[in-house]
Amino acid sequence: MIEKKQICYREAIGSRSNSASTLPFSLQIMLEEALSEEPSKRKQTVKKGRNNVRLIFSHQKYKNCLCGRFVQFNEGAPQPILTIDESTHQYAIATIKPNGVPSINETDYVEFIRSILYFVVKDNHVVIVSAQNLSSKQLENHINWLLREHTHILDSDEFMVLAKRTPQSTEALFRMQGVKKVAIGINLGSQQLDLDFERGSDLKIRAAESIVDATINAIKNRFAEIFDSKSLEEQISRSNLRGGLSMFLEKSMTFSGAKFLEASAISFRNFDSEETQVFLSDGSILQGDKLDVRGEIEVDEDSSGLPILNHIWEAMLQWLSAKVDKEGIGSV
Repeated sequence: MIEKKQICYREAIGSRSNSASTLPFSLQIMLEEALSEEPSKRKQTVKKGRNNVRLIFSHQKYKNCLCGRFVQFNEGAPQPILTIDESTHQYAIATIKPNGVPSINETDYVEFIRSILYFVVKDNHVVIVSAQNLSSKQLENHINWLLREHTHILDSDEFMVLAKRTPQSTEALFRMQGVKKVAIGINLGSQQLDLDFERGSDLKIRAAESIVDATINAIKNRFAEIFDSKSLEEQISRSNLRGGLSMFLEKSMTFSGAKFLEASAISFRNFDSEETQVFLSDGSILQGDKLDVRGEIEVDEDSSGLPILNHIWEAMLQWLSAKVDKEGIGSV
């Protein structure tokens, strides 16, 4: 059976205090070293005191690339299942524990997983087929934990960032037209949280924070003034509001296209491209695949509904090669 999968490109870059820096080695070299340890010894606990873990449970070399599968699961947690009473024809919820799965030996280790993220790394090129509740954000978090805290391949003040790559055609528009406004988290039908900022007020960005961090801090401070210092998170949860964030760039602001591209690649990497809009000076609006190198691939699946590994690796590599040629993002 052939299924279509969404795929995206990320570039692994170094970061210190939210500014770009050089990685000591390519991501592929660092991951190959980190993953040489057996999987059971490199499980990341997502939250302290809980059994929720993340793990690259499987990896292999394929055509000089590192290919891997990434999961998140609750160790030992039962799985709810839907049952039906044949006598009453009513549905009911039951649970099954991992050790209660039929045809499993008592010595086997079993866990329930909901989805698998697939990734391929070639030098600092990364392509990802995301999964439910697993995206480049979670993979980036896990790789940083693996390289910084677990193996210490990276120093404590170094970070690996999976930065978005803007299509070449969009880069050209940024340089020609200039960016007027960036809106994040805005979609039709949502109720906007409109905080009355004074015109002409300055947004001061410290060296150690990103554009998004500075803007969020400014919103929180303004929100506290309006709502008597009650927390932003509490008020939004109580009022059931969907927040939107907009940044306006004044004509007099010396913010070059190159600087915007560099900052947005890091600061906006984890925002959904469909909910991010870039308004250019000529009035045009860019979003979706105009802001992110991504696409779709076809994957062969086995009888259990899982992708056949060599088939998905091949499809991901072919897509990467095509994007390298089209977008000029280096060699594979």
